[in-house]
Amino acid sequence: MSSIGSTKLIQLLLTFSKKEFQSFVEIVENPVYNKFKSQIRIAKYLQNNFSEIEFIEKNQLEKDCEIKNLNKEMSALLKLAEEYIIKLSLDKNPLKKQELKIVELNRRGANKTFQSAVKTFKEPKENQNVKTNQHLLIDFLVENECDKAFDRNNQFPYEDALSNKERAIDAWYVHSKLKIYSEMIIRERLQDQKFKKTFYAEVMTFLEKNSDLLKLYPSIQLYLKLIDLLNDDLNEKDYDLFYQSITKNTEFFPKEEIANFIQHSINHCIRKINSGYDYLAKLFTAMKFQVEKGLLVINDKVHHRSYKNIIEVAIRAKEIDWAIDFLNSYKDFVVSENTEMIYKYNLASIYLANGQEKKALKELTFVNFKDVFYQISCKLLYIKIYYALNDILEIESLVHNFKSYLTRDTFLSVIQKKMYFNFLSYVLQILNLKNKQTNLLSDEFTIKKEALLFEINNEKEIADKYWLTQTISNL
Repeated sequence: MSSIGSTKLIQLLLTFSKKEFQSFVEIVENPVYNKFKSQIRIAKYLQNNFSEIEFIEKNQLEKDCEIKNLNKEMSALLKLAEEYIIKLSLDKNPLKKQELKIVELNRRGANKTFQSAVKTFKEPKENQNVKTNQHLLIDFLVENECDKAFDRNNQFPYEDALSNKERAIDAWYVHSKLKIYSEMIIRERLQDQKFKKTFYAEVMTFLEKNSDLLKLYPSIQLYLKLIDLLNDDLNEKDYDLFYQSITKNTEFFPKEEIANFIQHSINHCIRKINSGYDYLAKLFTAMKFQVEKGLLVINDKVHHRSYKNIIEVAIRAKEIDWAIDFLNSYKDFVVSENTEMIYKYNLASIYLANGQEKKALKELTFVNFKDVFYQISCKLLYIKIYYALNDILEIESLVHNFKSYLTRDTFLSVIQKKMYFNFLSYVLQILNLKNKQTNLLSDEFTIKKEALLFEINNEKEIADKYWLTQTISNL
């Protein structure tokens, strides 16, 4: 006996939600789409047994639904299912729907209706300058239909369609190339890949000679700025303009594209902060926007490191109440075997920032991560807590144990180990300076303090530079 689980139909139906499956069954039952009762019986049977659909035996299905040629019936249902997902896609894509309607009306020669459809497509878009790549392509396809109509009948008011079509294809092509260039830069940074950016110089030269295209299509300007941002060539003013262009036009972009823009903004701010620029407020603003606009949760999940990073940035921005609200609101989206410990770790970080060191220690009592990333994070947090409690002996013990851990560890890279060893070295130097503070003259102490601060600021391979510099500044 064989199950139907590996068939094309079942593999497709497994992607359906319960609501989608119900709508699909209704289409199968509709005589406009299907006149065969045998297919209705199969569709309803599969719906009623959806939880075990992969394990339904072929013979059992044939028997229960009284089917003579199951392969033929399932092939017919597969075609209906494919037509159904196309309908779903079009329902979610009104631009594509409008374009297909315009193409069909033009093909049929329904002149008045065609002109009305073109007018409807163009009018709401006159004030919408920021467009997606798909929107730019559909602009070209609509202009192409207008040109066809004018070529067929010069009475149509589309004498500019040919020049409009050329401009539209220029806009789509340039936008597409810039979008691809930005993706190449990202992959080159994250992966060991190198891409040949074909026509890059030509596209840039073309834009220099056709600056009117940038005025007509700000979305092209947006991708130019994104490329500058990815190459860290944006100054602060240009970054602000880029960020405002994104956040003010969220309704014109797919959620995934806005999410990418915001994540690139976040990464840019982090790189700027690591280079010594004061981008903390901008970083928190971008992260807050990411959270409040629903761009953080993907497939009902939030990565545990994003959860941790956002809380740490909120703490640094002194947005403690917001951090607590985020901590509790997004806890259930963090999918990990250590979710409870991750929650307690982040709560301890908030308590420390709020001057509640003993509460922070209490939250860490039963936190015992196996993950190297969180093991190290906990060790750093313990050092910060005991520093706040002014427990010098405990800090020295923690530093000694941390060094031993780094020496034994086989997962961290050489550079990562160096960053943490440098951090521990500076912790001890801060403690030493703090102990000598009462015995030093004011000017002498200031000189030593500024020298240590200068040394840390100029050290490139160091962990948690922000905490070290803030701790020295507060001496």
